Amino acid sequence: MANYDNFEIEDFLQDDSFIDWIFHENAESNAFWTTFLSDHPEKRTLIEKARAILISINVKPHDDQLSDAEINLRVKLIQDQAFRQVPDKQAPIVKIYQRQWFKTAAVFLVFISIGFVAYQILTKQDNRITQDVLNKLVKISNTSKKSKFVQMNDGSLAVLTPGSEMEFPSTFKGKERNVYLRGEAFFEVHKDHEHPFLVHSQNMITRVLGTSFTVKAFKNAAEFKVIVNTGKVWVYDQKTKPTAEKKDVVIVLTPNQQVTYNRNVLQFKKDTLMHPLLLSKEVADKELNFTNIPFSTVISKLNVAYGIQIEYNKQKLGDLRITALLAEHPLNEKVELICRAVNAKYRFADGRIIIEEDASTNK
Repeated sequence: MANYDNFEIEDFLQDDSFIDWIFHENAESNAFWTTFLSDHPEKRTLIEKARAILISINVKPHDDQLSDAEINLRVKLIQDQAFRQVPDKQAPIVKIYQRQWFKTAAVFLVFISIGFVAYQILTKQDNRITQDVLNKLVKISNTSKKSKFVQMNDGSLAVLTPGSEMEFPSTFKGKERNVYLRGEAFFEVHKDHEHPFLVHSQNMITRVLGTSFTVKAFKNAAEFKVIVNTGKVWVYDQKTKPTAEKKDVVIVLTPNQQVTYNRNVLQFKKDTLMHPLLLSKEVADKELNFTNIPFSTVISKLNVAYGIQIEYNKQKLGDLRITALLAEHPLNEKVELICRAVNAKYRFADGRIIIEEDASTNK
């Protein structure tokens, strides 16, 4: 009896005892394979796949008798040709048995080989399709007259202005987090030093690890801009990938700096802003840290800072006074903190932030 511990699908497809069990079940073979599967549950999937390939082939014996040499030659030719379709896969060695049904049905072995190849190709296609589904781009278009709030699965946030559109994977995979923007958006990127965040916008690529910034890149505009609130940002032409030897192709921006890309002359111009941005640290420390301030005032400050409209019941919540240090938190955490302060809850719906009374606290 063969040692089945290290068998793969092709080994099962070529094993005399396994084939007998599939086509001529009896008490003895059933007992053996039941015990084997019980002892080796990790082999169950392989065995089921091998079984499926075998039983899907309807073999009809014919009268022509083939010699062992002819059988070997035909099977080898088919396998050599078929396995060339599967990269990095060598054709398995086929055992030719001296049994009559093998001699009278060489086509059977041929179809096993083809079936195995087909299974591998289909499996690879299924894996590829699954991967495509997992990485399918989510497309968000803002056709309204108000900015739209966008969440990404890594915790990064974006505020998409009217007339703008962005695409991003439903789940970020690979070494980079790639987002595609047409128009204008403000980004607060979740820090992840192992997976840079890249915004592709017209002719520019903006690369960050974790920071906040605005990208303006409307399709028909003569100029594109990147404006940095916090952290450090790299900006470069999409045709030029920066390397250790080509660092000069990158424009490095720090807080309260911007770069303008003129698409007519294909040049970048870097500037320092005359007035610090509202969300830059020095301004945010003054404007977004609150002590005994009405809830309505806090909401107004956030609306101005992010260019959004947070919805809430002003009559019930507006006059409540809160104390909260929000300057160093991203938008979703800012909202979470002020909601805790007034026993409220928030939700994101259709690009909006909605704050509501928490009914559970009133019971």
